[in-house]
Amino acid sequence: MKFLLAQINPLVGDLEGNAKKILNIASNASSISADFVLTPELSLWGYPANDLLFKKNLINNQYQILDQLALDINKKHGNLSISVGIAEIINDSYFPNLYNSIALASASGCLITHPNVMNGGTLSEKDKNIFYVEGYSLDRLAKGEIALKRVKQQKIGIIFDSAIAKEILVRHLQVADACVSTLGINVHSYAITKKPLNIIIDSDSSKISGGIIENPNTLIDAGKSLIEKGVTAIAIVAKFPDDSDSLETNIYREGKGVDPISGVEAVISHLISKFLKVPCAHAPALNPIELNENLDPRAAAEEIGYTFLPSVLIGLSNAPDIIELPAKNESISLHPDQIESIVVPNGALGGEAVLAGIEKGLNIISVKNQNILKVTNEFYDYPNLFEVDNYLEAAGIILAIKKGINIDSVKRPLKKIQQCSYSD
Repeated sequence: MKFLLAQINPLVGDLEGNAKKILNIASNASSISADFVLTPELSLWGYPANDLLFKKNLINNQYQILDQLALDINKKHGNLSISVGIAEIINDSYFPNLYNSIALASASGCLITHPNVMNGGTLSEKDKNIFYVEGYSLDRLAKGEIALKRVKQQKIGIIFDSAIAKEILVRHLQVADACVSTLGINVHSYAITKKPLNIIIDSDSSKISGGIIENPNTLIDAGKSLIEKGVTAIAIVAKFPDDSDSLETNIYREGKGVDPISGVEAVISHLISKFLKVPCAHAPALNPIELNENLDPRAAAEEIGYTFLPSVLIGLSNAPDIIELPAKNESISLHPDQIESIVVPNGALGGEAVLAGIEKGLNIISVKNQNILKVTNEFYDYPNLFEVDNYLEAAGIILAIKKGINIDSVKRPLKKIQQCSYSD
């Protein structure tokens, strides 16, 4: 692996000019076939930045400049990786609490992720390096039971719960038509269940989200009918109880509790994954809810439209096929043995995928994140677990692992190598 150490002499406060200097360095790096470029501390800002770090507009602008820099580098120089020194905000009420971090200006590799990570109501996007995989199948992949096959386009069918009111149904059908006409997604057909699914939510704001489907067979039958028509991926839209004013819902909207419907949503998508073995994801059918001025930004995407369906259709449009292992005469894009690392919120180390990863000796990256679960590495004392403060640090560790860099070499203080004693 070839490194280029870039002393670019950035001008303090000239973020756009410094980005151009970094882009020019990328050209030099490519000309000598370098793999990784290391720029100075606060290279995007210039050093020392001093009171400039107190200017909110500059803090916000740096991310736009960084995104454009990443696009330019990726377009012109492929998988060249560059570390860029930026100022990152600590999630704290006191704004000037900043620290330097390393942001990766070009992304590479492959991410396999749960739909809930990508879904954002009417907001979403596709990325060729992201595999959109439902939770049950994600666990099976981690356990080595299935592999994934990349596809250019899925033929999507939609299952609608027959309990959905006509107006809400029409709005969802219009969304599907919009995804076809605007995004070119192949939404083939839809089916309405013969019976209402009868969703029952059983959640507690201080515990976990759960629930049941009283009529699961009608969901499976509708899915089978779509597959018989040639559908290769399924979106499900189920009617949920109208409890928008419940304590649990409002606590979740303000970022202080669990999502009350996520548990039974998982039950719905797990059924399709388990029995029909096709890519799938769920979008709840809910009535519009009243404005909440204390809304947490993480929940905001769920409240800007009548439906969650667009992000599900976008994600499913090129979700990978599920290949049962052992496979015969099947082309496989990603085998479970190719997985190197799992990124998971701190405290959430009890899932099947994580346990399978620990059993296989994979790298587990635990990101600090306030949540209800308390399953930490205290229960395992797993040596290949890295605890980080945020997802930028997690991305840095993933890149280091991918490029074969010793993680200890980028930590400070840097430890000296130790003498090994041995007997004659």
